[in-house]
Amino acid sequence: MELMWAEYCRATYTVVCADIIQHIAKEMKKRLLKTVVMTKPPIPIAVLIDESTSVSQKSCLIVYVRCCLNPNVSERLTFFLDIVELDSTDAAGICLALLRCLNEHGLTETVLAECWLGFASDGASVMLGRKAGVYAKLTERFPNIIGWHCYNHRLELSVNDEVKSCSQVNHFKIFMDRLYSLYSMSPNNRRLLDQTASELGVQVRKIGKMLDVRWVASSFRAVKAVWDGYAALYRTFSTAADDPSRTSKVRAEFAGLARHLESDTFRQNLALMYDALQELSDLSEALQSSTLSLSRAHRLILRQIDVFKGRKEAGGECLPVAVNAVEEGLYNGITLRSGKSTERISRAQFYQALVDSMNARLLPQKDKSLCDLVDTVLPSQWPETLSPEYGECESHCASGFLSHLQGN
Repeated sequence: MELMWAEYCRATYTVVCADIIQHIAKEMKKRLLKTVVMTKPPIPIAVLIDESTSVSQKSCLIVYVRCCLNPNVSERLTFFLDIVELDSTDAAGICLALLRCLNEHGLTETVLAECWLGFASDGASVMLGRKAGVYAKLTERFPNIIGWHCYNHRLELSVNDEVKSCSQVNHFKIFMDRLYSLYSMSPNNRRLLDQTASELGVQVRKIGKMLDVRWVASSFRAVKAVWDGYAALYRTFSTAADDPSRTSKVRAEFAGLARHLESDTFRQNLALMYDALQELSDLSEALQSSTLSLSRAHRLILRQIDVFKGRKEAGGECLPVAVNAVEEGLYNGITLRSGKSTERISRAQFYQALVDSMNARLLPQKDKSLCDLVDTVLPSQWPETLSPEYGECESHCASGFLSHLQGN
C-alpha cells in the first residue's frame, strides 16, 4: 500500500512540475511577444517554419520566431512559438495555418506589416516555390519579406548531390548500410560486438545510417564508430565466419564483411570519408547556432570551400594514417590486402565534387546580393582599401529596408 501511495505521489508530482514549467514558458513567451508588439520603432522579426509529423501521424507545422529585443545589442533571440496541426499540406493551407498561429499570439496583420522582415524554411517547392509556394503567397500580403532557404538544408542537398556524382561513394554507403542493418536488427550480433570490444579494451559506438535524411553530423558519427571500432568489427566478423553454430549463408556473409575490412582500398576510403564528414559535421553544427548571423554563415561556408580545395592535393588528418597502414600492410593487427572488389574513391574528384555542389547550393548568385548588403553595413567586413563609392548601391538598398521597418 505504501509503495502504491509513493508511486501515486511521484506521478502526481511529475504532472504538477510539468504544468508549472509549461505555465512559466507560456508567460515568458507572452512577455517576449508583447515586447515585440509594443516597442516603437517595431522590432524586426523573422519567422522560421518546418513541417513535421506528430505522434498520431498528423502533419504539423513547427513555428519559431527570431528577433533582437535590444537594438543596442547585436545578440539575436530565437524561441519556439507553437506547433500547429495542418488541415491541408498545400501552400494555401500552410500559409493560412501560419498566419492564424501568428495572429493568435498577438502578431496581427498590422504588426506583421510593420515588423516582419524574414521568412526561412527548407527548400521544398511547397515552401519556396516561385509561383505558388508559401513564400510567394506571403509576399502578396507582405511584399517586403525576405525569403531564405535554410543553410543546413542546403548543405544536406549539396552532400546528396556529391554522392550522386561520385559512384564510389555510393558503394561505400552500401557497405555502411549493411553494417547498420546487421547491428540494428540483431541484439545477438550487437552483444557479440560489445563482448569483442570489451576484450580488446575499446568502445564501439552505435553504427547509424549514413548520408540519408539525417543531418550530416549523424553520418560522421556512423563513420567514426567504424573507424574507432575497426579492430573489434574485424574480429567479430572473423569469429562469426568460423562459428559452426551459424548457417553457411550467414558465415559466408560475415566472411565477406571481414574481407571488406581487410581491403587496403576500403581503409583509405574510410579515412577519406572520415576527414570530409568531420569538416562537414563541424560546419553543420556551426550553422545550427541560434546566434549565427548571415555574414558569419557566409564566411564559414567560404572557408570550408577553401579547405576542400586544399584537400584535393594534401588530404586530411586521417588519410596519412591509412596510407601508412597500407604501405606497412598492417593496421591494429589486421593484415591489409590489395583487393579489386572495392572501388577506390578519387580524392581529387571527391573534393572537387564537394566544392562544386557547395558553390551551387550554398552560394547561389541570387543570394550574393543580400550577403554583399549585409557585409557592407558591417565595418568588420570592410576591405582594407575603400573606394569613395564603396557600398553606395548596397546602402540605398539597406536604407530602403530600414525605412519600411520604421514606417516611413
